[in-house]
Amino acid sequence: MKTRPTGVVPPMTTPFRKDGEIEFKLVAPQVDWLIAAGSHGMAAGGSTGEGHTLDHEEYRDLVAATVEAAKGRAPVIAGIIVDFTRDAIRRGRLVRDMDVAALQVTPVHYLFKPDEQAMSITSVAWPTKPACRSSSTTSCRGPICRRRC
Repeated sequence: MKTRPTGVVPPMTTPFRKDGEIEFKLVAPQVDWLIAAGSHGMAAGGSTGEGHTLDHEEYRDLVAATVEAAKGRAPVIAGIIVDFTRDAIRRGRLVRDMDVAALQVTPVHYLFKPDEQAMSITSVAWPTKPACRSSSTTSCRGPICRRRC
């Protein structure tokens, strides 16, 4: 569906399992719900969907699952939120052959960055297991922590 998105196009959340992996089977029910609720499209993989914590393959698979679930009923916007231009380009290339209506490119810098005290608490609380699966310090998504830290 290569149509220009108009109207209400909400961001999607990314469903994660307790082990921190994406629960792809929950993408389609969310897409169905958004369309049934009157959304004119949906944005996947952006900041609301924790896109900055996904590796490139997870991001690609999430957008693909969203496009597949939408089945042409509503446009899908691929959100891109990364620190580096080369990563934004790579993500754009990963989805260029998918049926996405647009890219939503957002700089990651506006996200919460923990201060020294928060980092110290995190380091002490989980000395043997990393709190964040991502190399980013902006968000946790591992089995230990499902909140910003």
